[in-house]
Amino acid sequence: MLVTGSRASRSRLILTAMLFALGPVLSTAAVAQPRPERMKLKPDPDFDDAAPKKSTTTKTKKGGEKMPLADDPDFDEPKKPRKKPKPGGISVFQRGLLRGSISSKLSFDTKIDNQFEDVWAWENRFDLGLSYQFRPNIRAVIDARMSYWVTGEGNEQERFYLFNSQNTKWEFEVELREAYLDFRFGWFRLTVGNQTIRWGQTDSQSPLDVLNPVDMRDGVPTDFKTPLVPILAVNMQAAVKGWNFQLVWIPFFQPHKINLFGTDFAIGRQGTSTPFGPILSQISSFIDPSIEDKLQPSLQATKRPDENPKNSSVGVRIAKTFGPVDMAVMYHFGWDRYPVFHVDPDLVTLLSAVGQNGIQLTPDLIAAFTKLNGKDPSSLLSSEYKRQHVAGFELAWGIDPVTIKLDVAYIHRRTYYDDQMAALRKPALAYSVGIEWQHSDWITLSFEFTHVHAFGMDKDQKLYLFHREQMFAFGLFRISFLSNNALEFQVSSMLGINDLDFLVAGQVRYKITDSWSVALGAVFFEGKENSTLGMFDNNDYFYFQGTFAF
Repeated sequence: MLVTGSRASRSRLILTAMLFALGPVLSTAAVAQPRPERMKLKPDPDFDDAAPKKSTTTKTKKGGEKMPLADDPDFDEPKKPRKKPKPGGISVFQRGLLRGSISSKLSFDTKIDNQFEDVWAWENRFDLGLSYQFRPNIRAVIDARMSYWVTGEGNEQERFYLFNSQNTKWEFEVELREAYLDFRFGWFRLTVGNQTIRWGQTDSQSPLDVLNPVDMRDGVPTDFKTPLVPILAVNMQAAVKGWNFQLVWIPFFQPHKINLFGTDFAIGRQGTSTPFGPILSQISSFIDPSIEDKLQPSLQATKRPDENPKNSSVGVRIAKTFGPVDMAVMYHFGWDRYPVFHVDPDLVTLLSAVGQNGIQLTPDLIAAFTKLNGKDPSSLLSSEYKRQHVAGFELAWGIDPVTIKLDVAYIHRRTYYDDQMAALRKPALAYSVGIEWQHSDWITLSFEFTHVHAFGMDKDQKLYLFHREQMFAFGLFRISFLSNNALEFQVSSMLGINDLDFLVAGQVRYKITDSWSVALGAVFFEGKENSTLGMFDNNDYFYFQGTFAF
């Protein structure tokens, strides 16, 4: 006779199943952060005393300017000691620069759609970074983050006010983010430690941005700046006769950060229609909200690559500039961060019955239970990460004031799931093309289109929350007014072309001083329940945010 185990054991199986069913979809919804242009390893007056003093920008053929090329523009301090702190940093011991920000964001859902959703959230974040110049060619950077937030569910039985919310949850988290040593010796640069390394030119969904995992716990970013997770790496770069070579070694595997349950943007949240929908309402009965977030990492996989050197990843990138055109080719041998998941069909039948209000002993349930009896428990539910080869090409063409961008990648195996939750490993070709128009620093208009084609699938093959030909479009408009661009207005949108699901976000930000700013915004989702963005249709919200930066 099969022993089903405790309720907590059943929960582990259920939640792990939900993760791998929906994981690949959120990788599409999480769009990539606008990335700084790549370092060309020319003499850098902000880094090397011996370098000649000259402009940090390069000219296009038609006279337009390109942004300075650097890995970490947020920590690019001047060499000379300052007598007085300047906006954007505080001098420390003449050789260092301290930067940071404190933000507080209060958001509310536009309405209460069901009893499971969080209808308000208060998020607080403190970022602190220190860059210290030991010698003209040696620098250290360390960056930490503290987050403190609380969420509450609405009360459907009475008019909602902030103080009468129910099931409030408080959380606190400390993260070590970037922490590395940066060495530069003429044409050669070496960076060792926790760092963020971005590949590709497009801003929204570059298929080449494969080195760092993504933090998906906050759902779809409203400004399309996907928060990447810094990862331990050895980053070597060299400039030889106009060619730029980069070799990245990542010794340890790190998965994406994902919430399985407990939040509105969790991939297995309650109140939604999923293959495991009938059992979602049972989760809260044996998992207390105070430990939900702490359990998330341990429930994401039954097996993951350990710290054996043979499980490391490596990437190579070669770049060159031809007048106004930046071009590069890359190759990455690493891990698909979405595991191949297997669940026994009879186990799915049994787990679905457990979630019902009262188990009905139907013939199908009895047959499934009989088949499970005697099977090896380890064969019922398993998941493992697979190796992945990615080769690609990127291009950026600057014609002032327009920049044209293109990223193309071939993935030799990518994980998909069909409508029966069976994992599929198929080759894929992905590309992203974009155009950006920017007038000075007060107006920006950007549009991008992304297409992913899966090879080896039948035309009538049905995929869960995905398509054989997946297409998305992105748009952003930003304009600033008043002196020093104190007032900023931004509208962004994301459209799933296959299902016509979409996201629209708007924000107005006012900079009170160089350090203080406030923002008011709103986010709306629309689409079918089983579409990438439509699944968040009941999460429309507006927010107010205050920020102090130094």
